[in-house]
Order: sequence, then C-alpha cells, then structure tokens
Amino acid sequence: MALEIVKASFNWAQQFDFSHRDIQHSSQTIVSRAHMANTWVNLFTNGVVASGDGSAFARGVLRDQHENWILGFSHFLGRCSFFGVEL
Repeated sequence: MALEIVKASFNWAQQFDFSHRDIQHSSQTIVSRAHMANTWVNLFTNGVVASGDGSAFARGVLRDQHENWILGFSHFLGRCSFFGVEL
C-alpha cells in the first residue's frame, strides 16, 4: 500500500512538471524547459496510527525547490499496529 502512495505521489509530481512546461508561447518555451530542468520536488511522508482503534493513515505533502506547497494527501491504510506503518 505504501508503494502505491509513493507511485501516485511521483505521478502527481510528473503531472505538475508536464503541466508547466508548455504554458508559455513557443518563443519562451525553451527558456521554460531549461528552467524546469533544474526544478525538483520534495515528497514528505508520514505514517500515523491512532492508539485507540489502530487506524493507520499515511499522509504527505509535495513542495517545490522553494518550499512552496504543490499538493497534500492523506490515505487510510487500514487497521494495524504502529510497527506496521513504516513507509
């Protein structure tokens, strides 16, 4: 399940990158693509288990190289012990 979350997050990051490549007109596209070649995205994740009922969640956020928020996510993993939530 955690691998699916990472794959989905990576897919969102790729879509973000692709969606910003061709926004400019053709005369500025090369500059935009050169700039995007140096752009990176941070994926921060965390797993949480509620001690009362063992509900496990994975959550995270994507941020660009300037620490601007791109998107956040939260996903219910099921019921398990806190040892099983390691991402």
